Amino acid sequence: MNIKLIREEHSIKFDLFHKATFSGKYFNYNSQHPVEHKKGIIYGMLDKTILLTYPDYDEKNLKDSINILLNNSYPLDF
Repeated sequence: MNIKLIREEHSIKFDLFHKATFSGKYFNYNSQHPVEHKKGIIYGMLDKTILLTYPDYDEKNLKDSINILLNNSYPLDF
């Protein structure tokens, strides 16, 4: 994930940006990677969404992050 700058009148807003080649693949939840690494993926996604983006985009970005995690077999209760 990268950050996109959006220029509006007299302000600049930040949103998440994915390149056209972004596949949405992260460690699959069922992989043999340590649980700490899997949690780190979630923390990293949430940190970028909450700390780096403009609040207007939080809902969209959180939904996108949840869908990416679900597509990588992460359970909702994790």
